[in-house]
Amino acid sequence: RSVGMALQNDVQEGPDLNASRNPFDKKEYRHILLPNGLRALLVSDTVAMAEKQTSDIDGGDDDDSKQTDTEEDDDQEDGDLNEEADGEEDEDEFDEESDAGGGIRSAAAAMIVGVGSMYDPPEVQGLSHFLEHLLFMGSKKYPNENAYDKFISKHGGSDNAYTESEHTVYYFDIPQEHLEGALDIFAQFFIEPLMMESSVERELKSIESEFQLVKNSDGCRLQQVMCHTCGHDLGDHPMPQFSWGNIQSLEEVPKAKNVDPLTKLREFFEEYYYASNMRLVVVGAHSLDELQDYVVKSFSEVPQKGTNFSFDANYEPKIKNVGMPFTSSSLQKVYYVVPVRDRHAISITWQVPSQMKFWKSKPCDYLAHLIGHEAEGSLLAALKSKGWATACCAGVGSEGYENASSHALFIVSITLSEEGITHWQDIVEELYRYVGMLRYHSDKGLPPWIFEELKAMQEMSYRYEDEPSPEDFVENMAENMAPAYDLPADRLLDALSLLYEFDPVAVADLLDHYFTPANSRIDLTSTKFGRAADFEDAKTSTTIEVVDAPLTNGLFDPTGIMPLQEPLFGAQYWCQNISNELQQKWTAVSQAQLPPLESNLSLPKQNEFVPTEFELKPLPKTDIDQPLATEEMIDGGDKDDLDESVGFPPIPARLHPSQLPSLLCDTNILKLWHLQDRVFKRPTAELRLLVYCADAGKSPLHSACSDLLVRLISESLNEVVYMASMCDLSTSISSVDSGFSIRVNGFDHKLMTLFGIMLDTLLSFRGEDSSTLPRGIEKERFDLCLESNRRRYVNAGMQASSLASDVRIKCLTPKMWSPNEKLKAISSLDIPTFLKTVSEVLGSIAFECLYHGNVNVSDAEHALSEILRLLQASGGTVGLARNEYPEQLVTKVPSDADITLRCAAKDPKEPNQAVEVYMQVGEDNTFDRVMADLLMELVRLISFRCCKIQS
Repeated sequence: RSVGMALQNDVQEGPDLNASRNPFDKKEYRHILLPNGLRALLVSDTVAMAEKQTSDIDGGDDDDSKQTDTEEDDDQEDGDLNEEADGEEDEDEFDEESDAGGGIRSAAAAMIVGVGSMYDPPEVQGLSHFLEHLLFMGSKKYPNENAYDKFISKHGGSDNAYTESEHTVYYFDIPQEHLEGALDIFAQFFIEPLMMESSVERELKSIESEFQLVKNSDGCRLQQVMCHTCGHDLGDHPMPQFSWGNIQSLEEVPKAKNVDPLTKLREFFEEYYYASNMRLVVVGAHSLDELQDYVVKSFSEVPQKGTNFSFDANYEPKIKNVGMPFTSSSLQKVYYVVPVRDRHAISITWQVPSQMKFWKSKPCDYLAHLIGHEAEGSLLAALKSKGWATACCAGVGSEGYENASSHALFIVSITLSEEGITHWQDIVEELYRYVGMLRYHSDKGLPPWIFEELKAMQEMSYRYEDEPSPEDFVENMAENMAPAYDLPADRLLDALSLLYEFDPVAVADLLDHYFTPANSRIDLTSTKFGRAADFEDAKTSTTIEVVDAPLTNGLFDPTGIMPLQEPLFGAQYWCQNISNELQQKWTAVSQAQLPPLESNLSLPKQNEFVPTEFELKPLPKTDIDQPLATEEMIDGGDKDDLDESVGFPPIPARLHPSQLPSLLCDTNILKLWHLQDRVFKRPTAELRLLVYCADAGKSPLHSACSDLLVRLISESLNEVVYMASMCDLSTSISSVDSGFSIRVNGFDHKLMTLFGIMLDTLLSFRGEDSSTLPRGIEKERFDLCLESNRRRYVNAGMQASSLASDVRIKCLTPKMWSPNEKLKAISSLDIPTFLKTVSEVLGSIAFECLYHGNVNVSDAEHALSEILRLLQASGGTVGLARNEYPEQLVTKVPSDADITLRCAAKDPKEPNQAVEVYMQVGEDNTFDRVMADLLMELVRLISFRCCKIQS
């Protein structure tokens, strides 16, 4: 069914994107512009096409499977999407569906619309989000309110949408054979949505529910405090907008102002939902011509505004010239914010011009790399050495109010210790001292290697990045095509991933004119000011007033001072001017100058973890480079006869032993598995090590000390691990039921170096000496980690959903110690007790390991010898019989049991409730696991739809 030639002939084709693909990307791209102004990126998934062709050959080509619900006759009795909803599901809905996909990855599509919450009318805040919800509720062509959701879920797909500050994204994924039908329903969102009054109440409740889920989020509360105190009046600037929306902003406030939200909604749609303000991405196992046929047929009727569209046209966002988000009256102040959780943190915010035009040089990313660095010489390293901070991040967020057409917010966020909160002024001084150092080097010329190293690491990451799932791919590409970004049409694939040039002028401009005390605001969040629950009945004010109160031991004391309250989230805070004396002090140290030697501040050193070897290790001569080759293929015929142009069957036959992990070592000390990669063909690897400890979880103290050991190792290795992470070498270490888990993955060249450092540090805690910490780990670091873990236990279960899970797990696994039990166990913990307990945990151990990726047998044998060497050097008992492994028992629930547990929320202001239903299947086996997973998927689809209808 080809589209009329007149429409097809009017479609413009954009610049070729295929040249900017990474070498492992086999997809084909075509960028088109429809006559109505809609830009669409078509992506032919050639790998999925090959799989689909083989599946068709293997299973036969069933013409009926190509027929979609959208093409069936109007008088059919079942599955007619044009029928009016009767509130009931067809009983045979899932029974009629064949096995869609057959192992072939899905097709997907995403639409981004250039309007978001910053465009909401002040009298109906949250309108963009509200519109996003209502577009799902039927269209003129498909009036059934659940037509879209029903079609997607019936065919095994998924869908979602989200509203950002300047754009809204809608996306779905679905098995390949149903892409055309899904696109046609999807297109009607943007052509003739019904936006019926009968849907309003339910969707308002859904939005209110989403708001309640984030109402107690300290991050969201702080963001709204910043919006509320920005100094602009509502309507004069988008910054003070309430982006989430709730019943108050979408129903009660409009009603009080005699405004009809539904009328505003339809006006909003008419104003912003037009073709040239939209971008579409479609990926599927279809040729580019087929995809273009689908898109032109379904999306050509999207409303049009204007004429003479071209790829060279520049987009001018409506909010581009509204000015900076903070007025002078809101700057040079500190805002003391009361948190929900137990935490201490400080944020220093500088407002800077919009950075969207700097996509080639990304100067904010460059400065974020330096200010947010964590290795030797960094701001964080200096603060940690004083015991003031545990974490630091810096930069401009990728979305939302931080990165807009009108401005950007460069935020330095530092997690503080209890001691650090009283030194917040000194911490800000250290930050400005670091800025002064950067200004000095900027004037003299920053070392070229810093940019070149960053550039090389980004190119490396882009070249070897993993293939994203179809839904993630279309979502990311739609974001790249956001009208506000206005990226060049030929750079959609890599513009936001790579650095192209260094712009010293832009860097100097930020440092000299924007990273200054006069252009900043400080938000200080701490339980030293109280907890949100403490102010439930307190008298508050929504009028922003500056308090004038002396500091006590360097910290504001709110005793006797009425707090201010942000009206929507209800966050309590106080506002205070930063004294002229302090401003002058910070300004002085921020001048271009080298810091004193005792500050320990310096530019970062060159990264020793940058890989230089990317060659793929050859497979053994007796092997075959065919990831799903079967025993029959290898042993029964010539491997050269295999036709690699044909994909693999949906369910492959038994694999040849050479394709499976091989056991290189099997002793009571170490079991090591190895598998050389034949699928991904990248110079990457992963090493996973499970450390079995006979005394793991023996008591709440043993469990808590294991948690503390993990944090202490992570903190002590932070500088090393951070440098490795900059080169895409990821690590994790965690305490588990049976002991500890270590995982390292990334480029294989220097992976074993990093793994050896981690394992050596863990094993350094074995031994007889129980009075001193291992070399390189100071008492101050121990105290910081202990404080952080205590705070973590206090904050555990603050959300209703997490508390429900904790209670259920505790009931089923008696040796799974609760956060409260572990908190009590370390209430008075000292170093000798910690070391003695950890030595007991690590006293009798055994390892199990998997080494997989671009590593051959020789590499695996080297890993084997290195693990054994480190283990033997650590002393103590090594090796455990299988029956000595820690037991992991689950309480057997009687088959006739009907047990109901109820508990109050830990946070008295928690607005949400949670229900968990646990059904015990029985002893573990593969078949029952698969059946349980299948049942869960079916129940998830049905229950989600039911909950949405009842919301």
